[in-house]
Amino acid sequence: MPCDAKVGSNRSRSERVSRARYISWFSLHAFIAGTLSPRAGLPASSDLRLTEQDCAGYDSARLSELLEIEVETIRAERPSRASDVSLVCRDGRVAIRVALRDGSAELSGQVDARGTAPDARTRLLALTISELLAQLWSERPPSKPAASDAPGATDVRPVEPARPRAEFVPYAAVVLRSMLEPRATLLGAVLGAEYQFSSALALALSVEGAQGTVRSEHATVGVQLGSAAFHATIGQRFGGFALGVGPGARFGWVRFEPTELEPNTLGSTVSGAWAGPLLLGRARWSSGWLVLYSSVEAGVVTLPVVGTVNGKASELELRGGWFAACAGIGARL
Repeated sequence: MPCDAKVGSNRSRSERVSRARYISWFSLHAFIAGTLSPRAGLPASSDLRLTEQDCAGYDSARLSELLEIEVETIRAERPSRASDVSLVCRDGRVAIRVALRDGSAELSGQVDARGTAPDARTRLLALTISELLAQLWSERPPSKPAASDAPGATDVRPVEPARPRAEFVPYAAVVLRSMLEPRATLLGAVLGAEYQFSSALALALSVEGAQGTVRSEHATVGVQLGSAAFHATIGQRFGGFALGVGPGARFGWVRFEPTELEPNTLGSTVSGAWAGPLLLGRARWSSGWLVLYSSVEAGVVTLPVVGTVNGKASELELRGGWFAACAGIGARL
């Protein structure tokens, strides 16, 4: 064979191989991009159909790119089978369900991506989906039934969203409290902890210390107040927000210490226990482990403490109603 003819034959074969590889890669890329778009409607003939619910927090373009790579690897080892993939996102978790379209097999999984960076969160979701698909496609396909024995179409049960787990939230806060007769404002600090049993119910315990100065009719009095409160809140979660309101009780100890007395006035330090019921409303926002906490509180003193002047007349009293507001920071455990 002449040399020119041989070169032409080799060149033709090389062009055919390159063209075949290009067509194969282009077809695979078009298949993945066309069938894995989370929000696009897909034709019934696609091997994969992906649907999602409330998953706007994930980068759909990045998810498609990652799935393209993972599915290409799976298809290199085993043939793909017509399948449906559904995602349900709620409270930072994603419930995943993969099922063969003929209804012969299905698998489910869950991704908890709270506290994970957005890019890492999307990659984690893509890896989990690909692992489920690889396992699903590895199973031996069932024999094709006769037309007379083919079962009728059945409804696929929707994926149930994951229930929120119980949470323990310790927090520290500053408090501004309005109470006493005559009325005074006290500033203090709070340490507390809240246990969230469910999305609707939580129990909390807190300890507080506050102080301030009151100008009464005959003296200037320093006030030191300590207390502990136990309360329950009933409410609801809205994404990262948790709102609630509920009853409770507060028990404490107060100390009145006169610092300036008018002439011919006698007074001494007085201290005693106090208590009363309360109604508290709180708002809590969380992202990953971080929690921002705020609350407002109203109550009535039912166990009062009274300070007198000259041993007779009432000078300063811890009685009546109170109001308090606090704001702080905590951690979700």
